[in-house]
Amino acid sequence: MDSLYGGHPGVSFILSASYKSVEEMINAFKQGSDYKDVWFGEYCLVDTINKQDIDNGKIYRRGLDYQNAVGGAEYIGQIVGPSGPTPYFQIDTLEETKERAEIEADGELVWKTYPTGRSEDGKYTLEYNGNGQDIAEFEFDTSNVLVPGKVDEDVFNDSIKYTWVNIRDNTNAADSWFYVGFKIPYTVIEYGIHSVSPYDELGNRKDQADIERKDTQQHPFYEFWELGVPKGIKGDVLRNLRVIIPTQEDVIYSIDNITVEKNEKTGQYTSKFGKAGYDGQQEDINGKRKILVFDYTVYDETEQGTTVMVYLGDFNLIDAVKLDEEGTLTFEFSHDDDGIFEKKIRWIDLIELTEGTGTQGGHITFTWNNDSPQDKTEFDISWLKVLEILENGTIRYTFAGTPEISELPRGIESIEDGVYELKNFLTWIQGADFSNETGKLTFKNNRGEVVYETTVSIINSAIIDSEGHITFYTTTDAEIPVLDKDGENPFIVKTIEDIKLSNDLREDHHIQIKTNVDEDYVSIGDPINFIEDIVILPSNFHLLVLFSDPEHRVTAEDLDEDGYDTYGNQWYNNIQNSKGINLGEDIYWRDYGAVKDQSGILVGFNILQQEVLDAGFTDVLEYLNNKYPNGLTEEQNKPGYPPLVGKIITWSEGDEDSKQFYGYDYNLETWYYLGEVEPNTAMRDVRLLNHTVVTTEDAIKELKRWIPSNGVLIEGDNFNYNNEAIPVYWEPGYTAWT
Repeated sequence: MDSLYGGHPGVSFILSASYKSVEEMINAFKQGSDYKDVWFGEYCLVDTINKQDIDNGKIYRRGLDYQNAVGGAEYIGQIVGPSGPTPYFQIDTLEETKERAEIEADGELVWKTYPTGRSEDGKYTLEYNGNGQDIAEFEFDTSNVLVPGKVDEDVFNDSIKYTWVNIRDNTNAADSWFYVGFKIPYTVIEYGIHSVSPYDELGNRKDQADIERKDTQQHPFYEFWELGVPKGIKGDVLRNLRVIIPTQEDVIYSIDNITVEKNEKTGQYTSKFGKAGYDGQQEDINGKRKILVFDYTVYDETEQGTTVMVYLGDFNLIDAVKLDEEGTLTFEFSHDDDGIFEKKIRWIDLIELTEGTGTQGGHITFTWNNDSPQDKTEFDISWLKVLEILENGTIRYTFAGTPEISELPRGIESIEDGVYELKNFLTWIQGADFSNETGKLTFKNNRGEVVYETTVSIINSAIIDSEGHITFYTTTDAEIPVLDKDGENPFIVKTIEDIKLSNDLREDHHIQIKTNVDEDYVSIGDPINFIEDIVILPSNFHLLVLFSDPEHRVTAEDLDEDGYDTYGNQWYNNIQNSKGINLGEDIYWRDYGAVKDQSGILVGFNILQQEVLDAGFTDVLEYLNNKYPNGLTEEQNKPGYPPLVGKIITWSEGDEDSKQFYGYDYNLETWYYLGEVEPNTAMRDVRLLNHTVVTTEDAIKELKRWIPSNGVLIEGDNFNYNNEAIPVYWEPGYTAWT
């Protein structure tokens, strides 16, 4: 049945191939049955390189008469004619594409075009019909096309942005330019790292680190992963070095049977224990010999470790040394057999001395311990009995017996009855006399003869006059003045006559001394500086310190127009001291910043939202900075309220609603938000979750229940707290984080 909209339905066909020209198709068809890409009765398309060619888009069917002029090709029709002006497609950044909307296209109808460069205004230069120039290459400006998924804290790029513009002239032969611009976020992955135990809950070593994604996953180009990096496993331990007597029940390893092997899968090195026992173990057990062992604990696989007993060596000490009367020496060892040395030690068992008579000396006999029969060593001896030195210097020797002396001392002809003398042989100084009055010194020998006389001059007194000159006096009434090192001028002793120190704020605070040789006072050392006074400015609660020494204060020339010195410290003048006296404009006080109320955080009055609205504000911070720009000072106290200087203000929608706390920063001179407390709840904006304290899942779930949806939960294994009133990193000048 015919269609309601026309004649018979068309016949479907399949294009089996395409050709760059009609000539290429005819040459293929003329091959007859040898050409099979397009079979007889099938269809093909002519797709010319130049899209403006008259044959472009023609469809042919292959007929059986392949020997005719067109190889049997039968023309069916043309589905597309020559193309119009060439469209050009260019990908740029989002910003550059927006700028393209104002750039005009130019060119002419060509069949082959490619870019050879790019002009300063960003437009491509094109090559038409292939005149010999090479095609150019270009790169994206990644700084404009690719942007990070996270720009700053809480600032993210969550979507791919793009735009496009099509540009062409009104003439039919003009080229068409189609620009597409992108801004594509690339994924930013951040990591947090903390240390974890290398062992699991059962005490076995973990094979890999813990990793968990911690971000909200609301940002498609941002990820935050928390890595739990295991610390190193425990090191092996050698301990309990001791001496034992091994038994059959003891399991003892030789150190040679303990090896270290590498796990090729994990890369970990572990200690492996081979067969227990050591060379000579059974002999030590049988002989109850002592050995040296220690305990070796390996923590490669478990937190509790594996402990074995390791043989270190024999404990071979000398337990006892015995010596019998015949000189046999025996060593008893704690491990090895006894060592016996028969009759190796020989000593004198008995010494006998028989005194002679008259001038005879004596007879000595030595009896040994291990001779058989006993051998006695005997001989006669003589010895010096008395040595005397007489007053006249004679030396007298008296012997027991008659000594055999090959050569007698000079002056001795013989020894009679064991005595000989050296007549008047020695002379010595026996005494000395000294007169304090005359200084006369006399030396005499042991025979009463004067040996030496002289007169000695000795210093017996000294004086210092009022000018510091020193003079010595001797026993011979001589005066000796003390001169300087050049030996020309008198030496002067410098003495302090007076010391003074000014306590006036405007005068020099050095210690000044006056000596006997100086006409004026001289300053010594560094100036004496101390804190003269401390006050607190009621306007901003800053602590002001007044130094006593002028050198420790600044002058007007040292400060800029805001009162700061070159080190960034602020100074004030015309300040009343603690007694209410203004010390003047030339006395400057050092500003040490705001101080905290000693009572801690004290809450002032509550502000209702209606008060903020009535004042023409919607934001409570804007209201506070406008209403109380200097914080809470005495002038801002409400009637009937106690003094509220420096206190905290609360804000709420109504009397029964949750309270928000606001404080004033007296350094930055602005109000800031502190936190919120909901009525009758334990809700907190920020909480710490210490995994070493809160361990069970129920306890963690209960803690998270008291955090609002916009609150912050800080998790970790350990936290450091600072209980100081003003930690150092709160100070305005703290810059360690930079």
